[in-house]
Amino acid sequence: HTVAFDNHVAVFNIALPTGTYDAKVYYLGDYRYNPTENVSTEFKVISKLTPVITIDASVKVEIQNKLVFTVTTTGGNNLTVRIGGVLITPENGVYTYGADVAGSYAITATVDENDDYYAASESKAFEVYKHQSHVNVTVESSHNVGDSFDIIINNDSIAVVTVNGKVYDVVNGVVNITTSDLSAGYYVVRASISESDLFLSSSDEKSFTIFKLTPHITVNTTDIHVGDTAIINITAPSDISGIVVVRINDTNYTVYIQNGNATLEVEKLGNGTYNINVTYLENNRYYSSVDNTTL
Repeated sequence: HTVAFDNHVAVFNIALPTGTYDAKVYYLGDYRYNPTENVSTEFKVISKLTPVITIDASVKVEIQNKLVFTVTTTGGNNLTVRIGGVLITPENGVYTYGADVAGSYAITATVDENDDYYAASESKAFEVYKHQSHVNVTVESSHNVGDSFDIIINNDSIAVVTVNGKVYDVVNGVVNITTSDLSAGYYVVRASISESDLFLSSSDEKSFTIFKLTPHITVNTTDIHVGDTAIINITAPSDISGIVVVRINDTNYTVYIQNGNATLEVEKLGNGTYNINVTYLENNRYYSSVDNTTL
């Protein structure tokens, strides 16, 4: 190969396979300089290396936190790191990614080719997962008809609270049950948190029973003479109203008790002893109750 000098330098470019070579150079001389003997030098052509890219990152990060990771390479030019197509720039060799949206992602790192190394790329998948929500229901297991009581809700996200399927408002973590809300029976409280952009769903259940009250009914009267009117007095707690059946021997009388008091007047009773049985009839608030006396 003949190569011309340019400003005292001759450059010859050739692509060679890997191996060891001996280059010999001759100067043919000109009008000013004599030819030279050959000058030789040995050199090697080696293959380019493939750089190794290492991504040191966690495979999971909780939402609203930051993924902190490092990326290193054994060679190549222009190390570039992206997540979801967004370029991530390191600070002091450390990369930081704000995990604000749940989902699956990948860190992709690339290096460009240079004289010694081929281009290369590496990726590592990671997941941004949602917060685990928490909700807890606290309620006493038994109550009486007419009681007012609270159901306590502890939660870290918006919860919907139902009692036997009916939705109740939660105010400052409390569902207030008043005297008119529920009749006697078995109830299930369910508090549910629906999945959102930040939280997973969760729920909790507790149950309670509302019992009827057993009233204390009292009947009293005084002995009378034949021809007098028998006065039978029935008393109960002051908040009781309802139907009372008064049985005098084999005859029934119906009396309405109000505010805990009722009076039955019976005329034309003949001479003798009478058994008086008083039965307060069960209703939606009270169980049945019975008392007896004689006249």
